[in-house]
Amino acid sequence: MREWWGHLLTEWRLSVRGVYLWMLLFVGASHAWLVHSVNQEDKSFGFYIQQFEFMFMGALSILAVLSGVYGARRDRMNGVDQLLGSMPYSSVKRWSAKIIVFTIPFVLFALTPVVIYLWIRQTQFPEASLYPVWFLMSTIIPVLYAVILGWLLGGLLHSRFGYFAGFVLFLLHFYGGLLLIVPKLPKPARLLPNFLLLDYKSMGYFNDLWGFSRDLSFWLHRGFYLFLAAALFFLFVFAVSRIRKEPDIRRNSALGLLSIVAAVSCLTGHVAMKSDLTELSKEAGYVMAADRASQYKNVLKTQQPSIDYELAIEPYGRGSIRVGATMGNIDAWSNNADSTMSLTLHALFEVESVKAGDRSLTFERTENKLNIELPKNLDKGMEVEIVYKGAIADYHLTSDSLMIPIHEANGWKVNLPGDFEWYPQEASGQYSPRSVTVTYPDGIKLFSNFDIVERTVEDGRQVIAFESRDDMSFNLWGGALKELTVSSDGYYTKAIVNELVDEDYARKQIDIFHSANGMIAELYKPKGLNKAATLLPLDWIESNERDNSFSQAGYYRIRGYLFNGLYPEDQVVSMMITTLVESNGLFSAPLGPENESIFNHALSAYLMKRLHGDDYSVEPPSEYQELIEPIISYIKNHNGEEIEQLLRDLYNKLSYNGTAVPDIAALLNGEG
Repeated sequence: MREWWGHLLTEWRLSVRGVYLWMLLFVGASHAWLVHSVNQEDKSFGFYIQQFEFMFMGALSILAVLSGVYGARRDRMNGVDQLLGSMPYSSVKRWSAKIIVFTIPFVLFALTPVVIYLWIRQTQFPEASLYPVWFLMSTIIPVLYAVILGWLLGGLLHSRFGYFAGFVLFLLHFYGGLLLIVPKLPKPARLLPNFLLLDYKSMGYFNDLWGFSRDLSFWLHRGFYLFLAAALFFLFVFAVSRIRKEPDIRRNSALGLLSIVAAVSCLTGHVAMKSDLTELSKEAGYVMAADRASQYKNVLKTQQPSIDYELAIEPYGRGSIRVGATMGNIDAWSNNADSTMSLTLHALFEVESVKAGDRSLTFERTENKLNIELPKNLDKGMEVEIVYKGAIADYHLTSDSLMIPIHEANGWKVNLPGDFEWYPQEASGQYSPRSVTVTYPDGIKLFSNFDIVERTVEDGRQVIAFESRDDMSFNLWGGALKELTVSSDGYYTKAIVNELVDEDYARKQIDIFHSANGMIAELYKPKGLNKAATLLPLDWIESNERDNSFSQAGYYRIRGYLFNGLYPEDQVVSMMITTLVESNGLFSAPLGPENESIFNHALSAYLMKRLHGDDYSVEPPSEYQELIEPIISYIKNHNGEEIEQLLRDLYNKLSYNGTAVPDIAALLNGEG
């Protein structure tokens, strides 16, 4: 230990005497400030830290490779090997000390996002998870690999060609591995060439609605490069110690071989996991506006919240759950005591038992149907308990062959929308949940489109009582989340957002939707308009949709970027208006592109006026500017009643003929 410590101090003294270390730290600090300046307007801290890590470490990783080349060349040019050649020392101790000292500045760079996260968490998000600390800290592993890789190149190549080779290897890893090698690799292995996992194709490992990924495949990927770096180091030391005929050659070779075995094990595990996911995946194209019209017609609108549920959920291995579902208030929604109770439950679930009290009931299972025979002498007020289990984890493949998880329920993420049929539902759709009590392992925050009435913790399990505000399905979400709400004039809007989203900014976005919903209700009184709305911001890659949409389960899927501060307010207003117009089915047939733009911008201008008075701007698209600008000008210069009459006249014209462009001048003159 004393020898190793001596090598370490010597290397450190040599490092601080030269200009290299200080120049490297200056470059890193300057780059960090530049990256921060570019991203400081981000309104979601999770998105900020993700972008900071990507832009900061992505650029510095090439510097790590080239610095490794430089360090090896500097050692050789200084004749260190010749100076120490006749002195007794351990190659493992000498080279490990040298690599550690040389890696210190890059470790500091890798820890910069960690320090930023801890600081912001302490000052702004004290209840946020600490898991991102370990996630971000793992970047030390690819940095260490990059330094060792560069050092070996500098040692093997005795000219400046080593710098070129290092740059080429970096490109093959970071870009070539994606653009050139990827098509020749099997899908499960496509993330392996990218040792940093910082590019857009692997952002699924980074922050999303549910927080930073805890996918084991990520840590197996990190483990592969950790042990690969160790294998390269020990094999290098083995070669040096063999030349010097040191006594611990066998130990070095054994450590190198063990590192290779560990690296191969991590590689095999990563590929095996991705192969399993591929079997669970399905190709899914993006849902565009033309396809959503049919979705809205089939939204699960139920009439009467009547069923009381108790759902005891127990996650277990390989994406499976076991659920004990107790259904109460049967007298209010079942036809009669001796009838068959018809329910829907996803076909993937295996029903273990159906009971009423201590009595086992006969049931029939056909695909997603569950028919239960209720006996004639069933006691009034008796509850029916259904116990079932199944593997719910499923994925979809993006065009870039990313495997994005859809439905999950584990210790860190829950995504169980009602239209997944994960709990038994009344088959006719006439009755919906009235109240739901969920029992789930503690340690994860759970939310729903239903209101939380009470939350208790018993023996490591949380018991949450939910209550319905409308006649929609029950959806359950959990993870690094928080709930924000806006309510006024009988309307209620909540958003389930990532715990690192800026609350003040998020409430402004929610208020835009909330105000738009109330405005459309006042103007057009659409049938079935939801006074209680739930927004779920999803990444468009994950949600498989580029636009906002209304789910069949009764919540709005909103672009996650709307809460990151990436869109100006007029665009946010336009997106929200489009979503509400489509989800409320204001038009029986699709509008022509000109009319869609006219109607959207007219409503957007009026909403902006209601939100900000006359201090706003709405920019129409250039191709329809002559049609839309007169309407925007009219809205700015008239009062509420005149504007609302104009918007109703415009709606009536477009409802009658959605493809013919109306006479804007006549509408503005009250001749609609």
